[in-house]
Amino acid sequence: MSYEQSLLFTPEGVRDIYGIECEKRRKIEADIHKIMKSYGFKDIQTPTYEFFDIFNRERGTVASKDMFKFFDQYNNTLVLRPDITPSIARCVAKYYEQETMPIRLSYCGSTFIHRRGYQGKLSEISQIGAELMNDGSSDADAEMIALTVECLAKSGLKEFKIDVGHAGLIRGILEEAHFNKEEIAEYKKYVANKNIFAVEEMMESQNISANLKEFLIRLPDLFGGKEVLEYARKCVTRQEAIEALDRLDTVYDILVSYGLEQNITYDLSMLSTSVRVPATITGLEELLERNTGVQLGSGTRSPGKTAGLLIGISLGCTVLAAGVAFVVVRLRSKAKKKSRH
Repeated sequence: MSYEQSLLFTPEGVRDIYGIECEKRRKIEADIHKIMKSYGFKDIQTPTYEFFDIFNRERGTVASKDMFKFFDQYNNTLVLRPDITPSIARCVAKYYEQETMPIRLSYCGSTFIHRRGYQGKLSEISQIGAELMNDGSSDADAEMIALTVECLAKSGLKEFKIDVGHAGLIRGILEEAHFNKEEIAEYKKYVANKNIFAVEEMMESQNISANLKEFLIRLPDLFGGKEVLEYARKCVTRQEAIEALDRLDTVYDILVSYGLEQNITYDLSMLSTSVRVPATITGLEELLERNTGVQLGSGTRSPGKTAGLLIGISLGCTVLAAGVAFVVVRLRSKAKKKSRH
């Protein structure tokens, strides 16, 4: 192959999108954007690259080694944005500092993450999302979940469930168990991997109540309807955990009034991930399309109006920002597979 012929191909991690696929993709983006506008979200567009410190490990969700970095003429380190939410957070801090009313912002753009090895994943991903800031109410939580349901349905998915959890629950029960930092990290690793056998082995050496021990063992598989909340209430005593369960109850009741209960399940094993954008984010949850197990979107709740998150919906009692984002190419491909059945 000649050098001229090789230039017809794209670098690893990116690809051309054209024809019918491009048309369908644009339609999904337009449909989701229309829904977000109907919820009162206003458009915002941020630069494709920014200063590295906007996305560094303390403020974002992507490791430095997975970013595309380069330097400008002043020797500043710049990066192609690995996610969009930190950019939105920067804009809110700059342009909405004195705003006290809820802030609703929506966006559409590409993100760039360096994929090492042959993972079969693209480095450039298109996302469309929304951020609701300055509103820490249960109504705001329910609004973002309802928005997610409507967007997924409009994208062509017929049967799906959204897992909803609260990071405060695990914080509360681990505080009640008096685990040290090493034990907390070990337990969270087992829960994230749904490794009940490892949890059982770990619990054998713990001097805690029988109820709490049983709850910690069952936690990796605690998902379903309101019955899981009722079970959890019998096992926890810490105020933060109780408030987390109250919040889940309240949000669920609002979603029932929307007629969306058939799309919602509880997942009490959702874990907290601490990052800064620039405030501390209290939880990082995933919204999974249950029938396929493919992640279509994910989400968090975060304290402080400057910390609205790119990825989705999680619940908290004192938080002021929530967001949801969709990977457009995945939505398109899953909707296409669904339509074949």
